[in-house]
Amino acid sequence: MPEGTCLAWLSDSNGNSPAGINPTDTADPFRRFVPSPAPYILPNGTQIAADFEDLTGPDAILDAAINIDATGTPISFPGGVWTNTTVNGGSKHDNLIFTCVDWSFDADSFTGSHELTEDPGSGATPDFFEWTDLGISGCQNPFRLYCFQQ
Repeated sequence: MPEGTCLAWLSDSNGNSPAGINPTDTADPFRRFVPSPAPYILPNGTQIAADFEDLTGPDAILDAAINIDATGTPISFPGGVWTNTTVNGGSKHDNLIFTCVDWSFDADSFTGSHELTEDPGSGATPDFFEWTDLGISGCQNPFRLYCFQQ
């Protein structure tokens, strides 16, 4: 596991407010993360992005799939990752219904924005928004979180 502070790539329903207007200016990774000029790498050393701009920029195509957990163990498939986060690091939805009531509710009567992880054996690399912004699913699903060291 990496040392230091890790933050979830997760946005709540307050993230669509202009910065400085909403009291929860930490509602999404764009406002909460410290943009790194260093590469973003998986625990096994595989680079997924050259820097924060590469992670969130106009192309936002990952260099490799995020397909292992923090200990380096391959992720079982099919799987999902809770995000409610667009490719630029902002909130996708500003509605409690699409954020599992700001990540506090786990019933199928609400949904959350997510992405699907890639099978390590498939050789596929999620492109553009697919690594962070693919669809919605019932909140009862035991999806994972992406966490990035700061």
